Amino acid sequence: DVPPDRCHLCNGVGVVDDMGRHSLTCMAGGLRSALHNDVRDVVHKLASSALLGARREDPCFPPTSKRADILLTRAPGGRPLAIDFSITHIDASGSFVAATTSPGGATASVEREKLARYAALAEAAGIDFMPCTFDTHGACSASGLSVLRMVARAWGRQFDIVPARAVPLVLQRVSFTLMRGIARLLLANSFGRSDFNTGGG
Repeated sequence: DVPPDRCHLCNGVGVVDDMGRHSLTCMAGGLRSALHNDVRDVVHKLASSALLGARREDPCFPPTSKRADILLTRAPGGRPLAIDFSITHIDASGSFVAATTSPGGATASVEREKLARYAALAEAAGIDFMPCTFDTHGACSASGLSVLRMVARAWGRQFDIVPARAVPLVLQRVSFTLMRGIARLLLANSFGRSDFNTGGG
């Protein structure tokens, strides 16, 4: 038997497992932050193309220093819309329990936490707030889907693309970005494993 390898990203604190669970939870190396930023940036680019007045990392919750991942200053609802992105791994204890209760349960759990944290701040600032949460199987929260569909429809209008076509195109692009980042996380430690190094299998 090949002994388990220690994670080379977090200096051996974690054990690399065959299914990649540690890689999805490991915060070392900045891969999860990079994934968050990649998803944020692709939505920001689409929202900018849609002329929604998108701003990244906007400090829109005074008097606190909290920032919105994206602030849409020209959201269809008439008020600015703050969007907060999260990526939850379903093997985390709380998320795992939520994930087993219903489809997308892990994202719904995180969404409730985000709303509890930001809803009052957003109301005081005179803006709307919607979380956009994904899990590591690719599921998106209900609010997140609403945000992406709204951006997709606005984006489609700028390029004369009907919603029935624009929405799938946008969802596909975001999903590709998400799954590419998750694949990077899963592979992050693979080449440090003894069976890869020795050619065993």
